[in-house]
Amino acid sequence: MSRYLNSKGDTIIEVVLSMALLTSILFTAWSITNRASQISLAATERTKMVNLVKQQAEIAKAEWAKPGNQSIFTNNTTFPETPSGATFNPNPCDDLTSSSPKWYFTVNTSTNTVTSTSFTYVAINTENVWIQKVKDPSTPSTYTDLYVRACWFNGSGGYQKSENSQVIVRLNS
Repeated sequence: MSRYLNSKGDTIIEVVLSMALLTSILFTAWSITNRASQISLAATERTKMVNLVKQQAEIAKAEWAKPGNQSIFTNNTTFPETPSGATFNPNPCDDLTSSSPKWYFTVNTSTNTVTSTSFTYVAINTENVWIQKVKDPSTPSTYTDLYVRACWFNGSGGYQKSENSQVIVRLNS
C-alpha cells in the first residue's frame, strides 16, 4: 500500500487543468482562423464588385470613343440625366431604390459588342451595379459625367453591412 502513496503521476486536477488550457488554445486558434476567413471573403467580394464597376466604366468609355456614339450619350432620351439635387444621393446604397434613371451595359462575349442597355440596375442576389448620368451645375457643359455605382451587402462578421463603391467617368464632349 505504501507503494501507491509514493508513486508519481498526474492527478485528476492536473489532467482537467491541462485539458482546459488545450481547449482555450484551440478555441483561440479557431477564432483567429474564422475571422481571417471572413476578412478574406469580404475582400474577395469587394474586389469582385470593384471589378464590375471598372468593367462598366471601360465599356462606357469604349462606347463613347466609337464614331457617332457621343450624340447617343448626350441625348437625354436615350440616356436620361439624373438631376443633381434631391433625387441623386451621393451614397449609392441610399440611391438604390430611388426613381432616378439608371442603366447597365451588357456585352455579347462572342462578338465583343455591346448588345443592350438595361434601364435599371442589375441585381444579382444582393449585388447591384448601375450607371447614372449626372449633370452637376459646377461642371462645364463640355463634359458628360457618368457615375458607375455599386452597392452590395457584406455578411461577414455575423451581420449584414452595406458597402458601396463608385467611379466617376468624365467624358469630354
